[in-house]
Amino acid sequence: MRESVTFCGRTFPGEELVLMRQVARECSGLGVTEIARTLCELRNWKRPNGKLKNHECRQLLEQLAGEGFLRLPPLRPLGGRGSRQPNISPAGSQAAPLGCAVWECEPLQLIVVEGEAESRRWRECVQRYHYLGCPVRRPPALLGAA
Repeated sequence: MRESVTFCGRTFPGEELVLMRQVARECSGLGVTEIARTLCELRNWKRPNGKLKNHECRQLLEQLAGEGFLRLPPLRPLGGRGSRQPNISPAGSQAAPLGCAVWECEPLQLIVVEGEAESRRWRECVQRYHYLGCPVRRPPALLGAA
């Protein structure tokens, strides 16, 4: 049994390591990130701005698992890598093309896209009408998971 571990400037005594092993075992149905968040909440491991240090906790858990000190659940598959195409509604729902020059449609307005529904519609229009399309990028956290 390890007496303590120092990680990211914090020393974790043996009783905290036992807690980490216990939480990892009892919460094995959760993902590794959720286990890390749970431990941060239990031990009040936070950044100066008050947010949890779940990323650092996850790294510590992975290090301890690599040393055989505890077992973590397998990583969950979260989809493929790289970009994906936005969903396109059926062709019948397309707006009719405008048959006039831009100056005939003045005044034109630029409106900030807000909300999930508007964002989805904007990505669909760019995918449908822009020559480069609109690949949807996956968040960086998901790119490393496989």
